[in-house]
Amino acid sequence: MTPFYTADYGSLYHGNLKDVIPHIEPVDLCLTSPPYYTPDRVFEGQVMGAEKTVDDYVSPLSGLLLSLRAVYTGRMYLILGGEVPEAPLRVVLALCDGGMHMHLPGFWAHESGINYIFTFDGDPKRMVYTNEGTRASIKTSDGDDVTERQVFHPGILSAKHEKFAGTHYPSFPPKLIKGILSHEPGSVIDPFCGAGTTCVVAESMRRRWIGIDVDEEALKRCGRRLKKA
Repeated sequence: MTPFYTADYGSLYHGNLKDVIPHIEPVDLCLTSPPYYTPDRVFEGQVMGAEKTVDDYVSPLSGLLLSLRAVYTGRMYLILGGEVPEAPLRVVLALCDGGMHMHLPGFWAHESGINYIFTFDGDPKRMVYTNEGTRASIKTSDGDDVTERQVFHPGILSAKHEKFAGTHYPSFPPKLIKGILSHEPGSVIDPFCGAGTTCVVAESMRRRWIGIDVDEEALKRCGRRLKKA
């Protein structure tokens, strides 16, 4: 599949996730913020997040997120908010029902509210946390085999949205992405890359990345940002 745009450390792809996923190489980490459920604020051309009911939003989104496990080997950081408080939690429950394991959630406080920062892992069968600042020690157990490793826990981050002229959507702050990538090794995918902050930060940190979006204008904007990264 031909990339929409290619930078030094990664590529952008235009299309639906189901069409793009079979053509990309596996990465280590998924870091993304899908469209929120905002039925009272629907923009021209918006599909996801404009559904009539929460069920109509949760089912396809959780299905897409579960299908992404085929392309990353580590954790998924999922940033969600929206006008309907139950929507993010319903997505989380659907992912857990699908076999994913959720770590302690973090929170992003910004000028218009608070969003969740959910972290998922596909492999732990038993997790025990000891918080040390923004770090958490996790013990995973499979029978008698117990191992301990570290996971980044974002805690509560306070930062304003990053806004762009000519767009109807804001972006999460670069320092949130830098904080996660600084603690998580390897390559990263953002399957709902939008304005491209994950891609831009990864490029500036010389980390391999992949960005995907159905919005061609968003990818053009992201490409312009990457030229300055």
